[in-house]
Amino acid sequence: MSNNGFNIVKGVLIKYTGADKDVVIPDEVKKISKRAFLGCSELTSVKIGSGVKKIGEWAFKDCKNIKEVTIENGEIGKYAFYECTGLTSVKIGNGVTKIGESAFSDCKNLKEVTIENGEIGKWAFHECIGLTSVKVGNGIKKIDKFAFSKCTNLKEVTIESGKIKEYAFSNCKIDKAVIESKNVGNLMAEIKTLVLKKSVKKFDMVNFMKCKEVYCEAKKKPFGWKWSYTKKYHETMMSGGYYATVNWGVDISKV
Repeated sequence: MSNNGFNIVKGVLIKYTGADKDVVIPDEVKKISKRAFLGCSELTSVKIGSGVKKIGEWAFKDCKNIKEVTIENGEIGKYAFYECTGLTSVKIGNGVTKIGESAFSDCKNLKEVTIENGEIGKWAFHECIGLTSVKVGNGIKKIDKFAFSKCTNLKEVTIESGKIKEYAFSNCKIDKAVIESKNVGNLMAEIKTLVLKKSVKKFDMVNFMKCKEVYCEAKKKPFGWKWSYTKKYHETMMSGGYYATVNWGVDISKV
């Protein structure tokens, strides 16, 4: 069926050929096919409702002028919004179960992102240099390698859950990171202020690359901590030629 530019076959949106700038995906669509909106340069916003279970690979690639995206449900495929350089706002609903590899890679004007559930794939937000805020909610299972690599202007990162794989924030510059995840791999990021909640049980020491201040809610060091701590729960250590001050047993609500 073709209606208002939507070519839909058995619940699959095969191709969009319309000229609307603001698009709402029809209710009968269950899947958006690969490259369905490829190169739709006039598109400025798209709302994808809860009926859509899968957004295919490259679905919105090179939609250079798209600014706002709302996704309520399902799985976001690989490279789905790759190089959507005009994108400034993406609302990811609680029903989204997976953000695929490089799904939002090189969306250089994206400002902030909140993700509550599912998995975040490799390079999902790679080189989103406009990102200043990232919040990962308590329903996240995994943040994969290089998921936020080369996001160089991050002001604040909050991670409430999920296994953080090594290099997830490689080559990032972060003013403040607050981490609750039980298992934290090697972030390979420059973090000015690192806050670890007592829920952190395993921690890769390389995370201290160019840290200045570290605040730990717990008084007991997590597994993987290679330096001892003093009776006063305070230490100064060196990692990669940089000194970091570590504070133990801190009321982190005041940090």
